[in-house]
Amino acid sequence: MDETITYTRKKTRRPSLSADLPREDVVHDIADTDKVCDDCGHNLHQMGEEVSEKLEFIPATTT
Repeated sequence: MDETITYTRKKTRRPSLSADLPREDVVHDIADTDKVCDDCGHNLHQMGEEVSEKLEFIPATTT
């Protein structure tokens, strides 16, 4: 006898960072000469994008 069990897990998600915090955009790109197909010479297109937020923690110092 075969038994199939299905379930879904809830993924925990961190809350978004406050909108009033300063942001810095870092874009990692390749050179324009590498954006051309070696076989046909046509321009390559962007296949995807990853976006993430990282909070920089600077500990307090005494002066």
